[in-house]
Amino acid sequence: MGMKNALFSLGSLSEQIEKTNNRLATGKKVNSAIDNALNYFVADSFQTKARNLGSIIENIGLGLNVLKQTDKALTTLRNTLEQAEGNLRSAMNTSGTNARATSTFAFRNAATGAADATVTLAEAAGGSSLSRFQVGDTITVNLVRVSSGGTVTVVGTGTTLTTTATTTVQNLLDNVNNNTSINPASQAQRMAAYLNDGGNIVIENQINGADAASGDTFALQMVVNTAGGGTQTQNNTLDMFAFNGALGLSPSPTGSGTQTTLMLGGSVEQEPRKASANFFREVLTQIRNTALDSGYNGVNLLQGDFMRIAFNEDDTTSISIRGSRINAATLGFTTDNYATSTGDAFYNLQSDLALKNVIEKVRAAKTTLQTMQSNFASSSGLLTTRQDFSKFAVKNFTDGSDLLILADINEEGATLSSLQTRQQLAVTSLSLANQADQAILRLF
Repeated sequence: MGMKNALFSLGSLSEQIEKTNNRLATGKKVNSAIDNALNYFVADSFQTKARNLGSIIENIGLGLNVLKQTDKALTTLRNTLEQAEGNLRSAMNTSGTNARATSTFAFRNAATGAADATVTLAEAAGGSSLSRFQVGDTITVNLVRVSSGGTVTVVGTGTTLTTTATTTVQNLLDNVNNNTSINPASQAQRMAAYLNDGGNIVIENQINGADAASGDTFALQMVVNTAGGGTQTQNNTLDMFAFNGALGLSPSPTGSGTQTTLMLGGSVEQEPRKASANFFREVLTQIRNTALDSGYNGVNLLQGDFMRIAFNEDDTTSISIRGSRINAATLGFTTDNYATSTGDAFYNLQSDLALKNVIEKVRAAKTTLQTMQSNFASSSGLLTTRQDFSKFAVKNFTDGSDLLILADINEEGATLSSLQTRQQLAVTSLSLANQADQAILRLF
């Protein structure tokens, strides 16, 4: 009986030792559903969740790479426009062929000192009163054709503006710019009036070159009649003077106080400005090319593509990022050709106003790109935050699975040592039981 019990105990210990050795070898206390069905299947669901989240993390990473590619492309576009702006500002310092009349008197805000078109023409903010329009003065800007023999023919009559005590600089600018007989909406602007950064009024001839059919030159004719008569002619009303004009101004004051000034368009493009115009056209091309080359993994946010990234394996939570098509037109640039028989030429940046307008568009385009870059950066921040959360979730599910199925190596090692000791004792017990049985047999 004692030997039987010893053998049973020894067999049980061998099974436990084998089980403990298996746990130490695999590092798991639950290797199959037979070991612990509840722990096994819960741990398996945790592992499946972690694997699925691993794929989600990879997709988020790809989305981040798309945004990185887009951000770099936008930075490249902004740098390109920075270079273009520098080139255009450099061209502004060179002489153009477009004649223009500029006031030496500057109209500025009395409080801030900034150029201010709401200032009245007769406002006494400094300088001689004879250098500004007085109440009752009139100004008319006509479009004229100048023949090779010097004959001047009015082909577009401007609207006459009679100044009052409340007439502002803006009223004068609008009177010149909004005359549809000279500046038809369907064609390029032929004359332009604006207030420059220094507060000076500028009236500029936007017509370049001669009429291809007749060879005649088109010009602007500015007629000013001063209410004060000849006393104002010595100062030239508003101190309008020639500046970098092809043929400049031809003032002809009379004793009656009427002054006629002719601003002739240039027939030869100035090379620095022509080079700047060519460079800018190339910039517009490169804007499109850079946007076309900014795709990643089949997604190009600068071509208006849509990117949706799921945040869980059930696809019930996600983020959607919509791009925008970027090219010269969407950034506000146009290269229309308005060439007509009245001498209008291709948009060639020969005039100060053309350069000024393009520089303003460049600055607006940079702001647009900066806004886009900021929005994409916000989306990138959201993706990074969600990626970090998903990585934590993977670790948490993995830890939960390990808690249910992994063995405690220290505990299992101590158990094995204890079982081995008990096994040795069982072997000794079996030996003693065997000796007792043999002693009994010797009695017979």
